Amino acid sequence: ETRSGAALTYPFQDDVDPDPTRPDRFAGLRGTLDHEHRLTTGTSLELKWVVDANAREWEDVRGDLSQSVSASLSDRLALKTTLQLLLDNQPPSRRVPLFTGGEDTGSTVLVPLKKLDRSLSVALVVTL
Repeated sequence: ETRSGAALTYPFQDDVDPDPTRPDRFAGLRGTLDHEHRLTTGTSLELKWVVDANAREWEDVRGDLSQSVSASLSDRLALKTTLQLLLDNQPPSRRVPLFTGGEDTGSTVLVPLKKLDRSLSVALVVTL
């Protein structure tokens, strides 16, 4: 089964260290794709993909891709493994101390964080 969707969005971004050159609110577009496929009687594959784009700056795109495989161990137990990839083409920045010649200047600078985050999870699902 496959489902897709689209939406207009107006997100509020509250960064830990705000960047004064970037807006914290903007109009955007969202696209979604959900797909589930039964591989065998007790095994299924699931894919969820969400893409958010800033309507004013097309370079400001974020994506969330989750891929899962579930396997039934019994009538009440299943094992689910999920890989999630989070992409932010214009990641938030973090304020870090500025050093010159190995000495702290007392000033700070904004440094962008990573564009891609990955997480892997394994869950034991119990059906009551």
